[in-house]
Amino acid sequence: MKMGEKMQENIKRILIYFKQNTLLTKSIIVVFIASLVVLLIWGCFGYFINTPYSKNARSERFTVSSGQGIRAISANLEKKGLISSDLLFMIYLKSSGLSGTIKAGDYDLSASMAPLEIADILTMGKVTSVTITIPEGWTIDQIGTYLEDKHV
Repeated sequence: MKMGEKMQENIKRILIYFKQNTLLTKSIIVVFIASLVVLLIWGCFGYFINTPYSKNARSERFTVSSGQGIRAISANLEKKGLISSDLLFMIYLKSSGLSGTIKAGDYDLSASMAPLEIADILTMGKVTSVTITIPEGWTIDQIGTYLEDKHV
């Protein structure tokens, strides 16, 4: 028997085996389809978390209040147009163990940042810093007005 004939015979045996064992065939098909669905979901999630919502976006101030939960933070990020999906952002934070590590403060964020980068900024506490100079001799009222004008 030649090598090609032997291979054809083996393929025929396998096909006959699968025809006789329909439960096994159905199980393999279900596992295959489930695997494809999981890979598709994983790919879409990876695309979301690594792709900015917009390419040309200005930086804007985003405030996280003390005690604010990730549901509210995610919803606010979506409302401001910084991320495309609050649900996917929340899932990322929870699945990566970052949900309890977001720091309160004012942040400069942009829709041109990937959600992964936004999460990193919020969890590392990279808050916006403002440099102020108070001239010598100013009164408390002048300093107060100056700080209000600077939104500090």
